[in-house]
Amino acid sequence: MENNNVHNGCSYFFITMYIMGAVTFLCVLFAVFKMANLKLEKKRESQTSCIVMSNFFIFFAYFIPFIYIPIRANDLGIENYSWIIGIIGMANIPIRVLFGFLCDRKFLRAIHMNSFCLLIATVLLFSYYYLNNFTLQIIFGILFAISMAGINSLPTKYLVDQVGSEKFRNANGITNLFRGFGVSFGPFLAGILCEKLESNFYAFVFSGFSFLIAFIFSLLSGLLRKN
Repeated sequence: MENNNVHNGCSYFFITMYIMGAVTFLCVLFAVFKMANLKLEKKRESQTSCIVMSNFFIFFAYFIPFIYIPIRANDLGIENYSWIIGIIGMANIPIRVLFGFLCDRKFLRAIHMNSFCLLIATVLLFSYYYLNNFTLQIIFGILFAISMAGINSLPTKYLVDQVGSEKFRNANGITNLFRGFGVSFGPFLAGILCEKLESNFYAFVFSGFSFLIAFIFSLLSGLLRKN
């Protein structure tokens, strides 16, 4: 019986991964079609497509941690679990200001800072399920706030760097369109995965993989721009 549950769990996990792959393929095709309307150089088309796909996968998993962090903390018997989300929100505000300051000073390219934030988020999400006390989860909240602040405040800067101010509105519109697609599909699939596998652990694994893919696309965009 236990072996059947494990087998079914693996099947649902791989089915979900296949769905993510299919969605990625369709979104890449659509992005290529939409990028043609921006009338950019071929190199910039590739960079902008990577940015769009990165944002899709960010928002594919963006809200999942905020749904499952309180559930996981409650399962661990942490009574003040609302503080974890509160810390993320409170720390987010000054860190956004810091990222704005770093962009003005041109300390690093915005796209590189975005990749760094995505890497932090990926590591944190893969490790979250093993943080089994309130102190560790508060530390998680502070570090997660850093990544969320960068992810939310840097897109305007790196889109302007990429396409210029004249074409920013179109590029921003396409990016937000794909964010909307991600928000529509991501939490739904994560919920199905957790329900079928009977564990919230897979919500964080799912989110971690999604942010990992977003990191790869963001890193590719930065490397293409460098070359």
